[in-house]
Amino acid sequence: MLSWNTTWGLWRLALVMAGTIGACQLIDLHVHRLWVPTAGRRVAVVHRYLLNPNHSACGCSSWEKNICDMACPSTTETCRRSWLSFPSAFSKIWRTRLSSFYLAAVVISTILLCSSVLELSHIFQSSRWSVQWPASWLQAMLPAGTPDGDEVAGNWKQLRIVTSTFDNYTERILEQLQRNGSRSSPCHTVHTNVTRVVLGMMPGISAARSSDLRDGLGVTSLATGVEHTLLLVSYSADGSPRCAGGDFYETDLASSHWRSRPPIEDLGNGSYAVTLLVDDAFAGSFNFSAFLLFDAFHGLDHDCRRWMIGRQMVSLQVQFVKQEDRAAGSSSTHDAAEDQSPNGLFPQDLMKKRRRICDRDRDFARTRPWMGRWSRTWINDSCEADGEGRFRYCVPSEHDSCSSNESSYQSCEGRLSKLESNGWVYSTRGCTPKIFEAQEAWNCLDGRWLLFWGDSNFQDTIRNLLLFVLEIPVPHWTNISDWELRRSFEDYFVNPVRPDQAVHISSIFNGHHIVSGNFEGLGSLQDSDYRDWILKHFREKSSSPDTIFMNSGLHDGVAFNTTAEYVTALDLSLDFWESVWNSMRRKPRVVYRTTVTPAGYSRGMNSNPHKMEVFNRIMVERLHARLPTAQFVDAYDLTFPWHYDNNYSDGGHYGRAPGVDFFWHRKPHHYFVDIMLAHLLLNAICPQVAAAQEDS
Repeated sequence: MLSWNTTWGLWRLALVMAGTIGACQLIDLHVHRLWVPTAGRRVAVVHRYLLNPNHSACGCSSWEKNICDMACPSTTETCRRSWLSFPSAFSKIWRTRLSSFYLAAVVISTILLCSSVLELSHIFQSSRWSVQWPASWLQAMLPAGTPDGDEVAGNWKQLRIVTSTFDNYTERILEQLQRNGSRSSPCHTVHTNVTRVVLGMMPGISAARSSDLRDGLGVTSLATGVEHTLLLVSYSADGSPRCAGGDFYETDLASSHWRSRPPIEDLGNGSYAVTLLVDDAFAGSFNFSAFLLFDAFHGLDHDCRRWMIGRQMVSLQVQFVKQEDRAAGSSSTHDAAEDQSPNGLFPQDLMKKRRRICDRDRDFARTRPWMGRWSRTWINDSCEADGEGRFRYCVPSEHDSCSSNESSYQSCEGRLSKLESNGWVYSTRGCTPKIFEAQEAWNCLDGRWLLFWGDSNFQDTIRNLLLFVLEIPVPHWTNISDWELRRSFEDYFVNPVRPDQAVHISSIFNGHHIVSGNFEGLGSLQDSDYRDWILKHFREKSSSPDTIFMNSGLHDGVAFNTTAEYVTALDLSLDFWESVWNSMRRKPRVVYRTTVTPAGYSRGMNSNPHKMEVFNRIMVERLHARLPTAQFVDAYDLTFPWHYDNNYSDGGHYGRAPGVDFFWHRKPHHYFVDIMLAHLLLNAICPQVAAAQEDS
């Protein structure tokens, strides 16, 4: 049943559209002359009534036919379209007589129409529009041959081999798209209607325990510090299992102290393996959700918005309990194989390993997804933004230090207030990052030359690095909300406390070969002038950059129609950068930042989360093959837990300045995700103090 807001929005939209069409028909419009920006010519359109039934009296010559089709509509539907597109189709109307009454009616109707569309789009993309299937309906819709826990557990070894294979990802995804992702494939038109959850893929787990999670019934208890793998199985509308993979599930594991994206692997047969892992320090009640954003590889289509589903398919309440508490409350002990994670580490060893501070040479050379988590040990429910839109006073001094929290778990090294995140901090599975003080960051960057080659997200990250990490004051002629860096620039920035320290930053925009353009991506390197502009940064200087930060993705999702086209353009781009690398005498450190997760209303755009994940993995694999010394920062995993709405992003940017007004967002947005990214980039290039690390 539709909610009151949805019902009223639909009725209002229908009434406003009817009123707009009626007003359009009643207008007595005399058009004497129109200025039209077509081939630089002024086109004279003869005096005309819109409702004159004698359409041949329009008197247009053949080359004016398109103009006459808009100015002289023949149907009510054409009249509606022409009126709504009238302001954008003509740049200037000269000597036009309009009835003031009807003009006011149309203007008011248009405003109401736009507001209704915006409100309804918000309703459709919110959780209120999600379809929640009752468990009894789900059971009735499932086929009799659905695999149970015993069957899945019996196939564990075979599935485990599939999920642990990361080699030749590019060839595998292209082969899958050719087999299942094309219109000629029978599986391409089979859509997912129901998702079933099965727990029991870990050795030693019985079918009785696996049934606890089915269809979202009850609350399931799982042990902390142990990897639990569950299976999502997709079924079509007729109750049969999906014949192939290609569904993109957005997985989320959340509590008041934890946010993460549980890693998910497509097994290629309509089943998807999800891994859950929670640290001992965060035992408690969690909610696991899975949203189906696209099915049947439709997220990789160029025109993918029409295929967006965005429906919550799974919602499970999970109680994570510490091992000792779980053993005390149970009459039976668990099998050792169950309490042991697949890599052979017991929980206490796993927790000890994670407290190691990130090392630039070890932790950033990994090409696999980070599978990290956001966590906090302190919550300030009364935290509000200040006059500048900043959240800088949320964490009290007694809880500010990462090492002074009440829990033994150390999620970072440094002060939490530097992130302005109300206690949230990101850490990977392998290490915890260092949060830099301003002087520590200056000591690392002093005398260095940093070159950024990427999209407009780097604009935000560089600005946030300067403002929130290096604590450079905002220029006196502007404020923190309005100060923006150019897309491409080159400048030196000086430490305001110690003028003897400075950092050299070059930024090269790669969304288009023209700095003001968009949606060309890697194709920008096909322009010879653009390539020469990049090469000048290396040829005309006595030294090469100390570090090159690279990214590409959001513009590529629009520029290339297929994944195969993207791979071709990527190989050509890597040819260019490989030649640049070979020409440099002193080799710089190369850090590739994966593309962020498009958020909120942008989840269904051309560069959607599904496509960006595939492009990221292809880029990392092929860049690592060309340049084995390259390092990687997984911004996709960093941003994914916060991409479900626009509270932390405008859709494609997580670092917009505090106080920036998002016209669709009525409250101050959070910007701490990008500040965390700036600190992670420093972790990738700044040497850590060996004494502060606990060797694993």
